[in-house]
Amino acid sequence: MTIRANLPGFTENIVDKSGLITPSWGQYMHELFNRVGGDKQYNLGGTLTVNTTAVGNVGSGVDDLISYSLQKNTLLTTGDRLEVTAFGSQAANTNNKTIKLLLGSTVLFSTGAVASNGKDWRIDCTIIRTAEETQVTTAIFSGDTVLVPQTSDFVSGAEDFTTALAIKCTGEATATNDIIQKGLTINLFPR
Repeated sequence: MTIRANLPGFTENIVDKSGLITPSWGQYMHELFNRVGGDKQYNLGGTLTVNTTAVGNVGSGVDDLISYSLQKNTLLTTGDRLEVTAFGSQAANTNNKTIKLLLGSTVLFSTGAVASNGKDWRIDCTIIRTAEETQVTTAIFSGDTVLVPQTSDFVSGAEDFTTALAIKCTGEATATNDIIQKGLTINLFPR
């Protein structure tokens, strides 16, 4: 690869008397930086979070369980994707319990209100950026599939990846610790 930039004369000092880079050498280094791709944003991907601190719901109503703040511009390019796994358990009772996985305000999967009795659960979800403010997702639920017959879901979302977004599970139940989330992992796969 040949990189051409406006090279200053070799007789010109790189640094001036005050210890600063001279304007012509500064311009040359800036041009060279841009030509080798230094102005590009790259995302190497990998594990964004592994959280195994158990969080249960509190009393009746909706409670946030484990949450992760996805930093703005984490998904830079169309085709970048996240692999999210959330898992936990449910109390051994006949209380109605609703578990949801959300990206921002978009519900990616919901069990609906079901009286799962002492069952473990897991949601695996893929989030794919289709544009700066749109995504497609697919989620698969493992757990009490008798009471949760809809075990997969496809959602087209409109969350803005140029802003920070929460990825979280919520639990809505009757009694404290009816739903316990025991883990959340998120991995980034840039295109």
